[in-house]
Amino acid sequence: MLRSPKERFITSVHAAVWKITIGSESTEEAFHSALCQMCDDSPTECHVPQVACDAHQQLIGARKILDILSTLHIPTTPNQVSKPKGLDYSVGI
Repeated sequence: MLRSPKERFITSVHAAVWKITIGSESTEEAFHSALCQMCDDSPTECHVPQVACDAHQQLIGARKILDILSTLHIPTTPNQVSKPKGLDYSVGI
């Protein structure tokens, strides 16, 4: 079975270095500055609705990448699947 890219990264020698890098204040400042710069570079006048939608989707994608980069070194825990509950007929009306 193939490991996910995140699992491969966590088990590599690069994870320890990345944990130190991502924990620094300069990396956090760089991430926030890059996101703000992307907002500044987005179009200010959107005469076509699709242009506004595209700019929004690009911003969402950038935020997702920053989230992935900032948590790449943290192992994920499997989610507990809750058992679906049926109707409780003993409650009454």
